[in-house]
Amino acid sequence: MLADGITVNEAALRAILEDQIQKGAGSLLLLGGTGENTAVPKEARKKILEIGVQSIAHRVPVVAGVVELGIYEAIDSAKTAKAAGADMILVAPPFGRATTVQGCIDFFQAIDKAVDMPILIYNFPGRFGDNGYGTSPDVVGALIEAIPNIVGIKECSCKLEQTVELIGRFGDKIQVLSGNEYLAAWEMLAGAKGAILASSNVLPAQWVEIYHAAMAGDAAKVTELGFRYQKLQRLLFKSQNPGPSKYAMTLQGFEAGLPLMPCAEAPDGVKEEVKAEMKRLGMLS
Repeated sequence: MLADGITVNEAALRAILEDQIQKGAGSLLLLGGTGENTAVPKEARKKILEIGVQSIAHRVPVVAGVVELGIYEAIDSAKTAKAAGADMILVAPPFGRATTVQGCIDFFQAIDKAVDMPILIYNFPGRFGDNGYGTSPDVVGALIEAIPNIVGIKECSCKLEQTVELIGRFGDKIQVLSGNEYLAAWEMLAGAKGAILASSNVLPAQWVEIYHAAMAGDAAKVTELGFRYQKLQRLLFKSQNPGPSKYAMTLQGFEAGLPLMPCAEAPDGVKEEVKAEMKRLGMLS
């Protein structure tokens, strides 16, 4: 976004998307959690999706984030994504109120009925807080049974065993994708079909290399690369994300802009650590 916080920096967005594609990204998520979905003005969200779909031009699938407190807002966001030409939507479960398994199913079914397009479940209890409704493996199974358009899940649980259970129970029915920065390398080695990660904004080529090593079953290479980049990944979350990520991308030459309120810029100390680690990795001169 430009400095006014409401205008999309079209040239910068196109440049970032093109860089991701050239470095091997297999699909691109617009308006995800790190993409500050709920902080972006509604009209700007629509513009971002339109620019993204046009720029990507069917070279890789486009996923649009649907992260809303209420069902009517979620349906509206999903319809905007479909109208813009997104290939699928990443839907957060209801997180503004406590609910039940049936309430979660009803939420996803209403969105599915409104747009009839492929859906990824976005399970991120850490982002949605104490009121968030976590989609446990049993809930995922109920959602798959009720909604055939569910084709995958971004699983951000901090529990490796939960992702492994999803792979074991549903890996033949949906695409299980890791959403955990620190476990993704090994979750892909265990059978996850890919990952959706905040740090891939800064480390796209590196994550693509890890992905290919995992798909080849090269455990030694996955482990070596996974540990090599862990310190930087952790630094990107040392203060509120996406502040450190935007700073790192700025160091790489992108006009990443500043975080949108209420997100905050990374403190100077975190910036210094991020820059030093990027230099150590040979990412900066």
